[in-house]
Amino acid sequence: MCRATRTSTPHGDKKGSSSVRVDFTPAAGDRKEYLDVQDHFGNGRKTVAYLSVKGEGVARFTTGRYTRDYPEGRDVALMVCTSGSAKAVCSDWEDGGTT
Repeated sequence: MCRATRTSTPHGDKKGSSSVRVDFTPAAGDRKEYLDVQDHFGNGRKTVAYLSVKGEGVARFTTGRYTRDYPEGRDVALMVCTSGSAKAVCSDWEDGGTT
């Protein structure tokens, strides 16, 4: 299973919200992984996260919680953005361990 991974992009915002976040974690007792995309950025748009799993490609997710089931031992990377717009601010790709 993959190790817990967190990526956040803090940004000052006059509306009081200041970050977006994605967690990719294994489930206790099963072989699934969970992707949790959180939106704490007051721009009125959904957070967008990108999950790259070696051999599986890159998947795009918006705010919410997702259940995934990837083959074991694959390298994982994550990137999170304040929205899906061309003006969004994104984190760098971050190592997410392995599935």
